[in-house]
Amino acid sequence: MNEGLGGRGAGSAWGERAAWLVALAAVALVLALGQYESRDPDSALYAAISSDIAGRPLKEWIVPRWNGLWALQGLYREHPAGVFLLPAMAARLGYPSEQAAYAVNALYQVLTLFLMMALVRHFLTRRDARVLVTLMLLVPIAFTYRIRANQEQPLLMFLLVAFLGIERSRTSLKWAVLSTAGLAGLFLVKGVFVAIAIAACVAWLAVRQWWWPDEQPRGRPWIGLAIAGVSLLGLAVAYETAYSSVAGERFFPWYSARQFGVALATGSAHPVRGALYSFAWYLGRIVWFAAPWTVVALIGCWRGAPRLLQRGAHRPAGSVRDAARKGAALAAIVAVTYLVAFSVFERRADRYIFPAYYCLAAWWAAYGLRLYPSMRRLAWRATRALYPYEQALVWFCSVLLALVAASLQLPNIKLWH
Repeated sequence: MNEGLGGRGAGSAWGERAAWLVALAAVALVLALGQYESRDPDSALYAAISSDIAGRPLKEWIVPRWNGLWALQGLYREHPAGVFLLPAMAARLGYPSEQAAYAVNALYQVLTLFLMMALVRHFLTRRDARVLVTLMLLVPIAFTYRIRANQEQPLLMFLLVAFLGIERSRTSLKWAVLSTAGLAGLFLVKGVFVAIAIAACVAWLAVRQWWWPDEQPRGRPWIGLAIAGVSLLGLAVAYETAYSSVAGERFFPWYSARQFGVALATGSAHPVRGALYSFAWYLGRIVWFAAPWTVVALIGCWRGAPRLLQRGAHRPAGSVRDAARKGAALAAIVAVTYLVAFSVFERRADRYIFPAYYCLAAWWAAYGLRLYPSMRRLAWRATRALYPYEQALVWFCSVLLALVAASLQLPNIKLWH
């Protein structure tokens, strides 16, 4: 067991993979047999569009249509078609088309956990990283979005891919393929919103190299990010060409007008006041969706949290505390980037800052585990008792709870609209 939490043996690794495969297969089976349908309007829409394009020729998948959904007709151009493609493929392979998007979302969740583990390992020990990722399965945002068909889960997954590529490209430029793939996935799923992820990547690299300089070539991750940016431009051109050849009209002129029109349209008479209201509105969401770790954050502020971000030069390079500070800085940068972007443009919805909830919850949970050694030891024991199956078991049980809640049609409670 100590090998599992510290170095991980081959047997435990295979056992964990088998557990995840069984959990995924069971969830896919339950979704199909139960003919699950979400009460979330966006999820229901995306599941229906995925089902529709699955019955069309492959070349038409890039051109989804409304087909009367939400009482609309014509081309669906709210975002690129990326979120529909994998569910449509699953439906083509025989999975029930109406539930395919929900099953694929489950796959995205599992992949997100593995990516989260890989990224967190850059900043914490393997044992602490595993406990932390397990705790992320229990925050309210995870339960709320457990069975969905919309864009938030793949968005988080591809964002983690991009940051993992940036971190690893510091040692070898070959890892730039990860950041390129991550940003490409973000573009195909969320379109212009990839700009927020790029801004977060740039901010992280700037802060990391200024605050924690090391012996690695400073230009290597920037070159990797530049490669990803150029590739993104090529992807946009290719997408526009493919879309136009099928639809007979261009995608980006309409899409850009739509997105920037919404972004620049303020919801209040005074833009600054509106931005401050949006900022406060999102803070309220963070308090709940990152709970209970928001309480730890308040305790940290009271005890002098700014010291957590002291420059690494004040402590031995490569120390555990120094690595933890880097992780905290990364989480803060991503969260602030999303929070500020959507506050400035006065776009308010729980889902818009989806990555921020996880980043802040992870930061504050890691701090809490260090702040309270007894809580840390309890988490270690709980992990040890079920290792290496604890994450798959917690995830599977939470999916079953979400299915039970959906079948009972429990009300959705919102304290602040």
